[in-house]
Amino acid sequence: MKLNFKRGIIMKRKLSIVMCILAVMATFLAGCGGKSKGKIIRTNNFSEPGSLDPALAQGTHESWTLEHIFEGLMKRDQEGDLTYGMAKDYILADDDVTYTFTLRDDIKWSNGDPVTAYDFEYSWKRALDPELAAEYAYQLFYLKGGEAYNTGKGSLDEVGVKALDDKT
Repeated sequence: MKLNFKRGIIMKRKLSIVMCILAVMATFLAGCGGKSKGKIIRTNNFSEPGSLDPALAQGTHESWTLEHIFEGLMKRDQEGDLTYGMAKDYILADDDVTYTFTLRDDIKWSNGDPVTAYDFEYSWKRALDPELAAEYAYQLFYLKGGEAYNTGKGSLDEVGVKALDDKT
C-alpha cells in the first residue's frame, strides 16, 4: 500500500515537472512562428486619429499614423537630409520654379493598383479645394494658383500641378 502511494506522488511530481517544462517551452516557442502574412501597423498614440485623410489630418497623432501609411515624392532620412520617397528622380527647370518628378516603377496602393502621377495631381488639387476646407491647405499655396483657387479667386485649371503621364 505504501509503495503505491509513493508511486502516485512521484508520478504526480513528474507530471507537474513535465507540464511546467511544456508550458515554458510553449512560451518560448510561441515567438518562433513564421513571418505574418498580413501587414499590421501598430502605433502608440495618445488618442485615436480624427482622420486618416491626409488632406484633413490636423494633429500630431494623426501625422504619426499617416507617416506609416503614405509616402511623399521626397522624404527626410534619419539624418534629416532630403532623399527620394515615391520619386526616383526630379529635374529643376532653368526657371528655378518648375519641378518635374518621375515616379518609381514599383509603387502600388495597398490593393495592388499602381500609384500614378495623376494620383498626386488629384490629391494636391483636392486639398486646395475650398469646399473641402482643409485646415492645412495653405501648405500648398506655393503651387502657382494654389492660394487663388483655395480662396475662390482662381480656378482648378490654374493650379500649377499637372501630371504629364502615369510616371511624370
